[in-house]
Amino acid sequence: MVLRMCEEVVDGFALAYGIVNAGTAVGMMVLPIFTEFLHRTYGWRGTVAILGAICLHTSILVLWMGEPAAKDGVDSQDVRRQPEEHISAVTLNEEHNVSSGSDVEQSPSEHLLDRGTGSSLDRTQVRLESLQYVCSKLCSNITGCLHETWKHFGLSILTELPYTLVLNAGFLVISLVNTAWVIYLIPHGVSKGFPLSQAVFLALYGSIGQCIGRVVQGLLVDRNWVTSVELTIICSIVGAFTLCLDPLFHNLEIICTLAFIGGLVNGARVSITVVIVKQFIPRERFKHGYSLNCLFFGIGEPLGGIVAGYVANAFSFDIAYEVLGSFEILLSIAMITTNYFIIRTDTATDDIW
Repeated sequence: MVLRMCEEVVDGFALAYGIVNAGTAVGMMVLPIFTEFLHRTYGWRGTVAILGAICLHTSILVLWMGEPAAKDGVDSQDVRRQPEEHISAVTLNEEHNVSSGSDVEQSPSEHLLDRGTGSSLDRTQVRLESLQYVCSKLCSNITGCLHETWKHFGLSILTELPYTLVLNAGFLVISLVNTAWVIYLIPHGVSKGFPLSQAVFLALYGSIGQCIGRVVQGLLVDRNWVTSVELTIICSIVGAFTLCLDPLFHNLEIICTLAFIGGLVNGARVSITVVIVKQFIPRERFKHGYSLNCLFFGIGEPLGGIVAGYVANAFSFDIAYEVLGSFEILLSIAMITTNYFIIRTDTATDDIW
């Protein structure tokens, strides 16, 4: 869906993606209450079946989307045929190399047959040569496999565009903080002495903030009021202050306000990760850049759950919020450095898209 949006939406991508991604925040508000209603009415099996049917709507909507319009006279079918032609060309090249090299390279055992059986010393030498031959071939195959994997999955972009490594590390921290923050919302309110009926309002206000943040970031970026990386820096600084100030207050209204601000900055940053990839990764490498974005973001989610559970159990929710605030400070420093490097190298690709 995201790759298709990048091809179809040229102007206003940040806003369009923010609106689409706001559905996650809406689901965060509605789904818990809706799931509880389904459980009371239909039981767990019926609830799971209905939720699965709801998830099917994504596939149905994708089927309604037509083929992308051809650009610059290039047929989409020709584009799809290019990888097949590339694979066939690589295969033929490898077969040619094998056939051409088979007459030149000779294994030690074949060399022994050419020389005759020889003495026991010769046989020992040939065994050593055979072992060296096998080890050399094994190392060569492993190196070639790693090299092709590095190129095929687009990992080479981490060395070709060095700032992408810092960006993806930042995506991991964003995912970690967002996941831990969502997990902490209601238990943190209960730990402050609020009854559960009041603590759930923290999740409500946080969800509203996330929904607004995902849309607002699109307006700010598309109107060129701020770049996606600069907005990430601002959100990280605000998020650090929010998390560090939260343990100091025990008033429900203030805590709900902080939850709303936290949802605002987290929602904006979750959506803006894809916008950063689109804005600063060349178009021909966008698929690889987005794949790495999903990889690092996906790694950050379970790490966020682990950090949330460990720190809260070992210390307290107040200490946990301080730890998340320190992550935010480190993220802002890393993003400031990355933004400086991007400005110096002038690698923004908005004109390419």
